[in-house]
Amino acid sequence: MSLFRLDASILPGTSASAELADLVESEWTAVHPDVPVVRRHLGTDPLPADAWAHAHTGNLTPELDRTPAQRDALTLAGSLTAELKAAEAVVLAVPLYNFGVSQHFKTWVDLIIAGSPLGSPVLKDKPTFLATVRGGGYAPALRAKAGTTPPPTSSASSPTCGRPTSLSSNASSPSPRPPPAWNICGTSPPSCIPKPWPRPATPAVKPQPSDAARIGALCIRRANDG
Repeated sequence: MSLFRLDASILPGTSASAELADLVESEWTAVHPDVPVVRRHLGTDPLPADAWAHAHTGNLTPELDRTPAQRDALTLAGSLTAELKAAEAVVLAVPLYNFGVSQHFKTWVDLIIAGSPLGSPVLKDKPTFLATVRGGGYAPALRAKAGTTPPPTSSASSPTCGRPTSLSSNASSPSPRPPPAWNICGTSPPSCIPKPWPRPATPAVKPQPSDAARIGALCIRRANDG
């Protein structure tokens, strides 16, 4: 038995997903010091991009009629599947690029499926940890420059997105009142989410209960404008 670790970052020297996987691996080895760790890095040792197509078509072709490329791809798929099945636990460090996983990782997944019986749950009853991050800088300075730092927490009497959180004008009330029913946006409407580009300031509005329909339509419109 072993711990199987898969890394898929194209930047192994600065990989955030690898740092998360390192934490899991260290915890595992501390509890299982005699269990080997089998590693595969798809970023530094990528699989052939056309391997899955050959393996898939090879599965649909009689064995005697398979091409050399199909045989090689099926052999590769079988070895990758056996490597995964032999593990007692699995760690997958998979960053996201361009709104999805990398081609390297997708090829690995496709080959695992091609090398397994149809519908076989290769990870069933196998502890699996998935560390996934999106590309970009995570340092506070970089987040502030991109405009993605969270805004300071507002007090109960402060306006939320330019609107009061309560219909009461008595700020010294000993017990805060819940938000009115017409505030369908809640305390964090979509238009309050920080954006990496500047947004025009929203003028302060003091609506009355009779303005419920107008405020509701305004919240829905802003939510749709995103």
